[in-house]
Amino acid sequence: MTAWTAVRPNPSTFRQWWVLTVRAIAPTLRSGELLIAISLSAVFTASYYVPLKQVMGAFVQGSYAQYLMPVIALQTVYFAAMSAALRSATDKVDGINRRFRSMPIPVMTPLAARMSGNVYRCATALATAILWGYVIGFRFYRSAEYTIGFCLLVVLIGITMSFVGDLIGMVSKNPEATTYILLLPLLILGVLSVGIQPAEQFPGWIQPFVRNQFNSQFVYALRTLAGDARDSTAWPTWSVIGPALAWLVGIAVIAVPLYAFVLRRRRNAPLDRFVWPLTLGWGRVVALLSSRHVVKSVADEAARLGRVPLYDGGRPLIDRTQAESSPRLLVLHTWVQTQRLLIRWGHDVQTVIQALILPSTFLVSINLVFGKPVSSVSGHSALYGSVPMAALVGAVFGSTASGICLMREREEGLLARFWVLPVHRASGLLSRLSAEVVRILVSAVLVMCTGLVLGLRFEQGIPATLAWLAVPATFGVAFSFLVTTLSLYLVNTVLAESTGIVVALLFFFCTGFVPLAQYPGWIQPVVEHQPMSYAVEAMRGLSLGGPVLSPMIGTLLWSAGIVAACAAPMVIGYRKASMR
Repeated sequence: MTAWTAVRPNPSTFRQWWVLTVRAIAPTLRSGELLIAISLSAVFTASYYVPLKQVMGAFVQGSYAQYLMPVIALQTVYFAAMSAALRSATDKVDGINRRFRSMPIPVMTPLAARMSGNVYRCATALATAILWGYVIGFRFYRSAEYTIGFCLLVVLIGITMSFVGDLIGMVSKNPEATTYILLLPLLILGVLSVGIQPAEQFPGWIQPFVRNQFNSQFVYALRTLAGDARDSTAWPTWSVIGPALAWLVGIAVIAVPLYAFVLRRRRNAPLDRFVWPLTLGWGRVVALLSSRHVVKSVADEAARLGRVPLYDGGRPLIDRTQAESSPRLLVLHTWVQTQRLLIRWGHDVQTVIQALILPSTFLVSINLVFGKPVSSVSGHSALYGSVPMAALVGAVFGSTASGICLMREREEGLLARFWVLPVHRASGLLSRLSAEVVRILVSAVLVMCTGLVLGLRFEQGIPATLAWLAVPATFGVAFSFLVTTLSLYLVNTVLAESTGIVVALLFFFCTGFVPLAQYPGWIQPVVEHQPMSYAVEAMRGLSLGGPVLSPMIGTLLWSAGIVAACAAPMVIGYRKASMR
């Protein structure tokens, strides 16, 4: 025994890095994540180019594909950064990082392996973005060294943002909301940049921010490295590329010391005091709403509502005055679990920001960029389309975060614990749908209030206003059926990225984004009859006036079809997940 304990292992750091790097990359090949990443590049290329070529192309000299390509490449690598944040947060919550610290592994090796996986994802995203850019007409017009510089700069931006995402994941205690906390801000900064239209087209008061924010500086540098056919872009000098590199250095100067501080504190004590300004005490809420406490409170409530004492002389009782499948207990148990979800979401600052604040911010950004040109071609305020679209986008994003939350409860065994308690079996799913309705209505009301401040008016009376709020609730609940079904069969990263594709397609190819006539003729039937367009047109008619019955019927048919297609697989998947 003495001889054995005297021998200390001397593992190879390179070998450890390689094994952990394979661990980060291999799942992308098995789960379809790589295919989804390739699809994301195609989706972003089509989503920016097809709807905006006619509307924004008039403000741009030369090819709009050439003008748009930098922001497309940036959005694809930003998605890699969001995936990095989700993986980092998941490893932390699952205790993987704690296990690594107990092993003879250098403290920086797991980070180096994750960053190697992020380099792989960024390079793949860039290659596919360039491929799809060539499809729409993008070309490199400068010499080979500038082309290499373009690619290296995009990858460097992706690595920096992935490092920031990894840092956010390290301090996040809610992996479900991490991805979507990052998604909308990056989309907003992409919209409020020179990547889509020149800075001169923005209102004068916001032009300094548009020109100087990091996304615009990245676009300027990439655009000059790629060049154009008319040779109208600036030559790649340090005065053009330097600000982009300065932004990267500045981000690294802030992120690296913060990461070192996080690692040092993680080795000794919790980060509640560090995270407090960011999450407002989420660590204490986790202790209150942990699986053990939730199960106990629901079990106590179920026993009380069934008029059954849990224990008699220290022994559990199994006699009940009401069957757990009774309709009365279904209502009561659904109410208890709905409260559980709402309390959890309400105390999670990340979820509150993602569900309540970001949709309104997104609406303001869309109105700043597209309000004037869309109003000029449609003949009325663009708010009558953008406000409904923002309400629907908020409903969809919240449903996706809820689906990832369900995944974690499945993996942690919480669903299985509920299954063996005297709790109505259907209350788990019904409570999620009930909580979704409440969340969607609150989000829609805030978006509507933001629209009223911007100039939206309801000209059809109070009943039409109430019906306006019912449309995103209907669409959001139907989408939550789809997300809940997928969350019971997929892994969290695939769910986040696959639903991101769906949301991007619904958002960009929607009559709330730009008028139907601005889309190419071959895709107008698809845009006109997709579910979000029906919902936007119904809400437009309820606020501004116009057809309501036909788009409302289309919304209801789409919603009923999604529910009918997902109901049986959702119930079967929930039952299997609960019986593991």
